[in-house]
Amino acid sequence: VEQVAQRACQRATEQETELRAKVRELEQWKMSNHTGVMVAEEQIKDLKSEVSRLETGLAAAQEGEREASRAAAEAERARRAAVQAELRQQTSEAGAVEQRGQLVEALRSELAAAQEDTQTQRQQLDAANAMLSAEQDQLR
Repeated sequence: VEQVAQRACQRATEQETELRAKVRELEQWKMSNHTGVMVAEEQIKDLKSEVSRLETGLAAAQEGEREASRAAAEAERARRAAVQAELRQQTSEAGAVEQRGQLVEALRSELAAAQEDTQTQRQQLDAANAMLSAEQDQLR
């Protein structure tokens, strides 16, 4: 009986030692998780700050594109007015019909080039918007 009691005490002591080790392990895990949570919160704060900075940059880029588009439209109107004035002058001169056709073709060519430039700028803005959306999705 005494041996059974001793074995039972020995097993209880071993179990107590194991349980204390598990408690220490859980406390260490808890501390490392707490540190991990604090680091993650700091990273989230930094990422939110970066998103805000990117959104501000995107808004500025979009405003810049609108300004550039307005300036390009105004320049195009001025250029067209100049071309029209030139056309009117040349129509009063000999051979005006041929020269007018050449100017119209040049205007069409310039307009096509301007449209291609505008399309390229829109594609670049769309790509920037897509990148920002992707970054925002990652942050969520």
